[in-house]
Amino acid sequence: MKRSLSLLILTSFLLAACGSTPTPDLESTEQAAVAAALAAQPTELPTPTPTTPVPTATPTPTQTTTPTETPQPTDTPTSVLPTATPTPTSPPLPTNTPDPCYGATSRGAAERFAFEEIVPCLSTPQKVRDFMRSNLRWDGRWDPNTYGNNTYSPAWEVYTNGVDDCDGMAEFAACVLSRNGYEAYSVGISIIGPLGHNVAGFVGSDGLKYAINNGQSIDGPFNTWEELAQYYIDRGYAAPDGVLWLFQPCISERIVGDAVLNLPHTVLR
Repeated sequence: MKRSLSLLILTSFLLAACGSTPTPDLESTEQAAVAAALAAQPTELPTPTPTTPVPTATPTPTQTTTPTETPQPTDTPTSVLPTATPTPTSPPLPTNTPDPCYGATSRGAAERFAFEEIVPCLSTPQKVRDFMRSNLRWDGRWDPNTYGNNTYSPAWEVYTNGVDDCDGMAEFAACVLSRNGYEAYSVGISIIGPLGHNVAGFVGSDGLKYAINNGQSIDGPFNTWEELAQYYIDRGYAAPDGVLWLFQPCISERIVGDAVLNLPHTVLR
């Protein structure tokens, strides 16, 4: 730029020198030329400094959450009002329940109890024996004096009469025991002949044989029915070597005379 300015001044000077116009003052002319040259040059604009725009932060897209399914309202159970907690009370005092079998083996029980009422009360051989001791009477002449012949009476009739001979006593005890679950029989020992005897034979919980004799005693144990029969033969109740029959108890009606031999029975000898 300075070189161009110098050339311009020099050219102006030369033109002035070749003209007819009087030479102006050189210093004034040079200054005027410089001023003219400066005025003729365009003003140099400052080069703008490019500004790098600061990138704005791109917002991170937020994750779109899948909308949850709105739960359907369920039937709200009706609130149950709390029940009042019962105040614990003292347990009731035990009441004295009357024993339906009270006095079943005492004297006079046959008047206070019906036959069907007393049967379940006489549930053991000991109770049967105790009742018979207190309420039944043995009479060896009962059959001929009452019926004119040998007679087997049912248990309920013996109970009602309160008296009988050995076959009646055996039938009563054997029937009551069998109805209370025992294996029991009216055991006929040498009953065909002049001297015979009947006892209530039963099988105990030990499997052995026992007998209630005329409602007065419980005899045994015995291993066999033959051993039981021999016990009474040895004591003079029956003739030796006679028949030995086991009669089914609880006959339904009175049987008189030889018809007793047709009652259901098991022959042992």
